[in-house]
Amino acid sequence: MAEILAKEEHGSKYLVNYDYLYGFSNEHQSECVPGALPLVQTNPQKVPLGLYAEQISGSAFVSEGRALLRSWVYRQQPSVQAPDFQNHASIKAWQTPGTATGNMFVDHPQTLRWSQMPADSKADFKAGAEWQSSVTTICGNGSARSRRGAAIHLAQIGGASSNSFKNADAEMVLLPFEGSLNVQTEMGGLSISVGEIAVIPRGIVFSFASGSSAKVYICENFGHPFRLPDRGLIGANGLASPRHFAYPQAQCFDDAPGELITKYQGGFYSQKLGRSPLDVVAWFGNYAPYKYDLRLFNTMGSISFDHPDPSIFTVLSSPSGVRGEPDLDFVIFPP
Repeated sequence: MAEILAKEEHGSKYLVNYDYLYGFSNEHQSECVPGALPLVQTNPQKVPLGLYAEQISGSAFVSEGRALLRSWVYRQQPSVQAPDFQNHASIKAWQTPGTATGNMFVDHPQTLRWSQMPADSKADFKAGAEWQSSVTTICGNGSARSRRGAAIHLAQIGGASSNSFKNADAEMVLLPFEGSLNVQTEMGGLSISVGEIAVIPRGIVFSFASGSSAKVYICENFGHPFRLPDRGLIGANGLASPRHFAYPQAQCFDDAPGELITKYQGGFYSQKLGRSPLDVVAWFGNYAPYKYDLRLFNTMGSISFDHPDPSIFTVLSSPSGVRGEPDLDFVIFPP
């Protein structure tokens, strides 16, 4: 429904008209080959179709309530069946706070801001055949090792990826401000354009398909995965509706590149797989990539007088260990 609403009311342009599963952090399930998904067991001794069962954990096993995140995937080859990691030294401008690559971050009390880029921006992004080489870091705090904080970057994606990518440091938010992206993930495809976001959980493999051409903001969330904020006095409705969050359906991308680049503790490592790492035939769980059309955000505002706090514009929030003090908020100021 959100897909139809976004197209009819807002005129969004999509590279690929993927089918989606709707509902934020729902227990979704999908298969691209009938019979691939076990219906009773998660890890049967004989997995249907000769597939390999793996659990991807987004939280500790004993996390409570909505903090418990995990998905089971059924793939054609075990993900551990891969050659040793090799250092990938060509990615230099992508900085990670709290590591040897994050030495650009200097603490000082000066107030900082950056202006919005014009739509026809000709910004001089870092050149390179890999999109990762175009990533230029704007700011950051915390560290990947401490699982606190975030980093914000600019990047330019053009054409199909020459590799697949896995961020073991952070959950990633992709926010295009020019162009469109066709994101192919382990769990299926997501198409996003200006006005939409895609969120890729920590440890999920993805690549950009042919036709992707965009300039994007990237937010790395080193802390707890994003969740919907508590609405408090707002009540049951308003802000971002859980039913408007779209999750991919299983789709094996056999033509995905065989090289996998992994980001870990600020370093980059590559593996020549000789096969597609995007080979999940079926999956179920609540730990998966998703997209959201920001134009579906139900803005709450004052209709009497005075200025409300910007927290009423929170789309997603990463909680800290202190109740009421998020580690990171993703907030918009819509029209």
